Order: sequence, then structure tokens, then C-alpha cells
Amino acid sequence: VERNPFPKRGRPAAMWTPVSSRLVRAFLEEPGRAWKLVELVHATGASLGQASNVARRLIEEGYVADTARRLRLIQPAPLLEAWQADYSLAQHRRMAYYSFEQDPARLMARLADVASAQGLRYAVTSFAGAWLVAPFVHGVSTVQWYIEEADTARWVEALDLRPVEAGPNALALIPRDAGVFYRARAVNEVMVVCNI
Repeated sequence: VERNPFPKRGRPAAMWTPVSSRLVRAFLEEPGRAWKLVELVHATGASLGQASNVARRLIEEGYVADTARRLRLIQPAPLLEAWQADYSLAQHRRMAYYSFEQDPARLMARLADVASAQGLRYAVTSFAGAWLVAPFVHGVSTVQWYIEEADTARWVEALDLRPVEAGPNALALIPRDAGVFYRARAVNEVMVVCNI
């Protein structure tokens, strides 16, 4: 048949589906917070059913405790390690470019200017983001940032980017899920993904 007539309902098959990982990100970003389920829904954009299923799974696996109808993360390090073992930047679509702006700091400043002028959403990630958050990171040669797919052409034109097969110094990433923008914040006027 074209479709499974007996779809599996209830708990998600994997903790790291796009929406599931939004909830995990919320718990890890505020490890001391006691969440109501509805607060998780509002913070992450997940449906109530999905949030309930993921919360149940996190409780079953011992990462989260449910006390007085509030969910609290009790095993942050093991949860982060489990997510890290499953996570890969390869899950996002990468578009490799060459930018004539050779200085990563100036390229990131241009990202901020373009986003501000055109109302585009973005968040710098990987080593470039780490360098902004922790300036002792050295050797940043490529700027990677998440963008919305519909804005690709606007970014390419505004930054005068050239597609390349090898040796890019600019990588635009189309995220598998918009959860990567959760709690992005400005560092030196450049939007950076959350620390988690």
C-alpha cells in the first residue's frame, strides 16, 4: 500500500526529530527551570500533543522529573551527551560560497547589516559563533550561519557571494527545523545561536 494503515501513535520514535529537539533545547537552555507543559508549548512552538509525548519520553528515560505537574531537568549532562551523539550539521542543507570579504569579523558585521536592512532572520553558528561568544577561539576561516530558505537569493545578492565547490569561506545553512533560531541572541550586534 502507499501508506502504512497502522501508523504508530503516542511517543515519538526518536528524541531528536526536529520538534522533539526544540523541547530538549528548551530544557537545556534553562536547566534549573520547572516548566509547565503549556509553557514549553509557547516557548518552542510545539503542539501540546508533541510536547506531552516528548515530556513523557524524557521522564521515562530519566532525564526529566514531573513534580506537582511541573517538569524539571534532572540529568542535563547525559541529555546533552545523548543529543550531541545524534546531532550533525550534515542534517542541514549547506550552500558553499566564496565571499570577497576575507575578514570573518567584517563578514559577520555585514550579515548583521543586511539582516537589519532587509528584515532577514539569521543566526551565526559553529566556530564563527563560538568566536563571538568566547573570543579566545582562534583560526576562524569560514563563517557559517542559518538562514530561511526563501531568503537565499537575497543573501547571495546582498553579500555578493559566489557559489564554490571547494574552499568556501561562507556557508549558508538551511535548517532542518526553525528550532535553531530558538533564543538566538545578539553578540557584538551579530545574531548567534544559543549556546546549547
